[in-house]
Amino acid sequence: MRSRLELTRGKAADADEDLDESGPPAPYILRRAKGNHAAPGSAGLHFHWNFLHGVILPEEQAGPVVHAIEQRNDERAVLAAFAEARATGQRISPNVTANNSAAKIFTSMGIALPQRLRAMKALSPLLRGLKYRGLLTIEPYTDEQRKKRECWVLTDKGSAEARE
Repeated sequence: MRSRLELTRGKAADADEDLDESGPPAPYILRRAKGNHAAPGSAGLHFHWNFLHGVILPEEQAGPVVHAIEQRNDERAVLAAFAEARATGQRISPNVTANNSAAKIFTSMGIALPQRLRAMKALSPLLRGLKYRGLLTIEPYTDEQRKKRECWVLTDKGSAEARE
């Protein structure tokens, strides 16, 4: 019996994202391209890039422990990015469509977050979780044109976590 398997990358969430050192932007898919006694495409296993270990893992084996570790690493990376933005005087808007949203500010500053966190769609739930835990807060300020605005601020507890 002969068979040919293919490992390809699936469709990226954002088509104009580039492949960089932080890993691929799209999941990998292992499928059967040819099989004498099986339907083509019948093996459809999905894999993802594990940033912690730098390897490709099957989706099914990425259990709660792996997800918890990845979540913790993501939180630390975002807190460190906020600390760096605060040090440079950047104000980050909690509005996801603002020109000074977290994703846009971090990209303009050259902060290397994992590929999956470079869009506000993925970053927003993480920011809300950090706010809920008391690591980030939203504070009002008055801009140069005397307009009332809001920005994310790293709390003392968040600063301590970022330094760890």
